[in-house]
Amino acid sequence: MAVVGFDAAKISILDENEKVTDTFTIDRSSGGTIEANISGLAPNMNVVYASNVPFYVSAKGTSEVKCELTVADLDDLGTEAVNKILGREQDSTTKITKVGVNTTPPYCVLELISKDKQGKGLYLGLLKGKFTFDGEDIKTSDNNGSQLSEDKVTMQCISRKDGYIYAKAKEADGTTQEDFEKFIMPAATSPAAG
Repeated sequence: MAVVGFDAAKISILDENEKVTDTFTIDRSSGGTIEANISGLAPNMNVVYASNVPFYVSAKGTSEVKCELTVADLDDLGTEAVNKILGREQDSTTKITKVGVNTTPPYCVLELISKDKQGKGLYLGLLKGKFTFDGEDIKTSDNNGSQLSEDKVTMQCISRKDGYIYAKAKEADGTTQEDFEKFIMPAATSPAAG
């Protein structure tokens, strides 16, 4: 699959029913997407031998699916958004963000938005997983000036209740971004008025 550029990423937080409660967009105006590496989509394969030859190949599902997402500045989303995605706490008085033994990130959906070689929309989605931010990378300025250190977050994925973990669609095949998002990011329904 030929992919041209990386326009944006959307991270949506899921509730306990796998419905979206919040969505945050990383694009040129907030955070800036640089790179996304999805791995683990291929199944683990086991070869069964019988009569001294390979007899059967067992291959089903996926292995450990994850995505390493690199952005120019994750904090451009806003402290509240980043804390929600990573499950961090912030003191309401001092505004100090804290990470500790009870830090628990929520399940999220990740949509990656790009284009194919004809310039049509290409949409990739990881349907359920948790984000982690492993550490800070701080460097000195040198005679070349200050370098912006990139932020990397990792999403470790599991399958949704319907058994799916990954989705892909192309505008060239007639799928709109709106239709794709309805599948990967089911909206939370408000309770019926009583």
